[in-house]
Amino acid sequence: MRHVKKPRRDQNPGIIGTVTTSCRSDVIAAVLEVCGLESVVLVDDADLETLGIDSLDLIEIGMIMEERHDVQMSSEDFADVTTFGEAVAVFDRIITA
Repeated sequence: MRHVKKPRRDQNPGIIGTVTTSCRSDVIAAVLEVCGLESVVLVDDADLETLGIDSLDLIEIGMIMEERHDVQMSSEDFADVTTFGEAVAVFDRIITA
């Protein structure tokens, strides 16, 4: 059996690597509006559950992003998201599609 080394998250551009700065700023602003968190805690590897961001918060943040960027999102887009960086990457992928 051959061992395949898994890429680290920071090496996988499909997860976090190529997020646009404007998208990240918009997501941070939406999170601050919805959750009232301090921006310094919003780092890529921050666990959403630890931050107190639940699925309903993500939906509300998504609604803000939809309005700002004239896009459509689904809660299913965020089904496997567990960190802030993954959430930003999903928003960025949808907005830049």
